[in-house]
Amino acid sequence: MNGSSSASALTLAARARRRTDGRPPRLSVDQVRTARRLYEQQDMTVAQTGDVLGVSRTTVYRALRRESEPVAERRGKTSG
Repeated sequence: MNGSSSASALTLAARARRRTDGRPPRLSVDQVRTARRLYEQQDMTVAQTGDVLGVSRTTVYRALRRESEPVAERRGKTSG
């Protein structure tokens, strides 16, 4: 019996329930909107924005990049 076929079936079932593998996002949609607004206003540094939201500046940059990136590009990304 091959374990990968049952794992594949579980993955498909999870996707059908709109669940994905991996960590959940650190920032909510509202927090990303707030981060975007603060970033565009240029009143605060990205590090200060992260402090306000309780995350690192790297997390703020990552959230801003993801928010502006089309979903199709995110799904098709490969390393290298």
